[in-house]
Amino acid sequence: MPGPSKIPLNVRALRGTFKPSRDRASTRGFPALDAPPTPPHWLTGANAIAEWGRLAEVMLANKLLTPGNCSLLAHYCMLHDRAVNCWRGKGSPPAALVAQLRLLAGSLGLVAVNFGAQRGEKNPFHAFNDRQRDAK
Repeated sequence: MPGPSKIPLNVRALRGTFKPSRDRASTRGFPALDAPPTPPHWLTGANAIAEWGRLAEVMLANKLLTPGNCSLLAHYCMLHDRAVNCWRGKGSPPAALVAQLRLLAGSLGLVAVNFGAQRGEKNPFHAFNDRQRDAK
């Protein structure tokens, strides 16, 4: 039975969990894009197009956008458009739609990261973990 899928190295770097001793550069995968691609022709909603432009820039800056996940980004933007239309219609989107948005956001590397680790701040709980390990 296969284990969990590997987290891409650039996502590990953003989360602050990249370790050069453990994580070797892989030759697998797609290279990051240098310029934002145009949205697919079937992505027609105004909110979807706006979300594509917003997220494409963020993902490019963090080297998360590759030729392999452009379609995934388009699907995320399409679902985002549907959710916004539900909210603007004074309703709420179905739970399945929100769950799928969250799942796609995680797959794209758009989840919350440990920004303190990026700024070089120490984890205040790290000393506690060391004491727990030493006590065993």
